[in-house]
Amino acid sequence: MRNNIVFGNIEEALPGETENAESVVRDFLVSKMKLASDLVSEMKFERIHRMGEKRPGKNRPIVAKFNLFKERELVRRAGSALKSTPYFIHEQFPKEVSDKRRKLVPKMKEARNKGSRAWISYDTLFIDGKPFKDSAN
Repeated sequence: MRNNIVFGNIEEALPGETENAESVVRDFLVSKMKLASDLVSEMKFERIHRMGEKRPGKNRPIVAKFNLFKERELVRRAGSALKSTPYFIHEQFPKEVSDKRRKLVPKMKEARNKGSRAWISYDTLFIDGKPFKDSAN
């Protein structure tokens, strides 16, 4: 999962139409994330596919496994271009890490509301540069 990025809320093909997830992601990188088309065309992916079951009215996320970590990081850092849009990207983590991060998000938001700098790195919450210790965890 180290080289994976999850793309969210990208429209799916209409029922009965086939979708090439790789071309959808490449178009998304150029049109929505404003990456250079020559750079995107050179990127190599190991695999790209939609996750989960189809549900009416819902767009399944797309997971892309990059061949090069450097390219994955380039895309991840360009994710700020998606602010104030309905789209999002994030790293893919193992279930245990995702569950821990989900529990840390409210604590991070609370710290930010109090004026502290707070962020989550992998499965650790940092508040003002120091790892957050919670007696409940």
